[in-house]
Amino acid sequence: MDVEAATPSPPRKGHSRSRHTVNNWTQQPGMKKSFSIGYRSDCEKCRLKVPGHFNHIIIS
Repeated sequence: MDVEAATPSPPRKGHSRSRHTVNNWTQQPGMKKSFSIGYRSDCEKCRLKVPGHFNHIIIS
């Protein structure tokens, strides 16, 4: 009986999870971090109506 060599598994399909998380945006513990989608009056890009801009990371 001959045993065939193990073939490597095929590469995974789809997207890998991003390592960019809200917690990685600041190194200071205890700061509140949140993610907002939509218009914000305190955002210059929103006031200028930049096309495609709608995501905000708020650190307070």
